[in-house]
Amino acid sequence: ATGFGTTVFEANGKQERVSFGGEKEFTGALIKVTRDKKPTVYFLQGHGEHAYDSFDGEGYGLLKSGLEKLNYQVKALRLLTEKAVPKDCDVLVIAGAQKELLPHEKEAIKSYLDKGGRLLLMVEPDPAPSFSEWLGEWGLEAKPGVVVEPANNFLGDAAAIFAFEFRFHDITRPFQKARQEAVLFITARPLKRKTEVPAGVTLTELVETSSVSWREETFRGTVRRDAGEEVGPFVLA
Repeated sequence: ATGFGTTVFEANGKQERVSFGGEKEFTGALIKVTRDKKPTVYFLQGHGEHAYDSFDGEGYGLLKSGLEKLNYQVKALRLLTEKAVPKDCDVLVIAGAQKELLPHEKEAIKSYLDKGGRLLLMVEPDPAPSFSEWLGEWGLEAKPGVVVEPANNFLGDAAAIFAFEFRFHDITRPFQKARQEAVLFITARPLKRKTEVPAGVTLTELVETSSVSWREETFRGTVRRDAGEEVGPFVLA
């Protein structure tokens, strides 16, 4: 028997119950009963990255909880002590590293990527590492400084970018459907596509700033566009 307002999802011998759920809860339950295995997401730790399990202001605890509700496993990866990226890693996330990775860590990640691994790389502005060697291999350049766009700023924070420009892609489809939705970037490092993209690499710009944005090379809380500062649009993803 089930309680009032409870929906039961059952498939392949697995069962999930949702009480008074909405679309998000129903989708999560469907994923859980139909997916053969739990995909595993690893968050690199040890270089000042956002803590994957913290609920502090800059922690990713809510993201971890959301992924787990969608039947993902979320784990920490510390390559300072482990020699390789685990074989069960479906996606590796480097979320805002503040210190350079050691050579053996870079080699381990490069080996993982060369075998078809997936990486979500979130790059902070100077003086955080730019991962320029990897970006260069993919036909991208991380510019120094911070993207600012006062014309589209509603928070009073010069380093806050509300991105409305979404290129068509499966990743951006939910934002395009929502029409008025925006993605908020805080202290975004500007990316540029290189003139020549290496053979075998396909680049897709997902999120861009507008043409009224510019690259503030020496950001100190207040901004003023100076002569010679590079103007947008810049790629944010």
